[in-house]
Amino acid sequence: MQDNSPYALFLILILLLLASDPQIEQKFKLLMGVLEKTSVSLSSFQAGIRALNVSLQEIYALQQQMQAGGK
Repeated sequence: MQDNSPYALFLILILLLLASDPQIEQKFKLLMGVLEKTSVSLSSFQAGIRALNVSLQEIYALQQQMQAGGK
């Protein structure tokens, strides 16, 4: 017996939805737009967190230098 790929099962589900709902293509386009915007937002958020981390590391290094110089 052959193992079924989860991708094949997903494709079958999509085909069944396409056959049963005439507006499903429009709904999928809307969902795809939402997912793309979410991806862009998460990428921007990740870049912001990286920039914040770099700034915090610089502040920490400066603080360490000031403490070492004060001793």
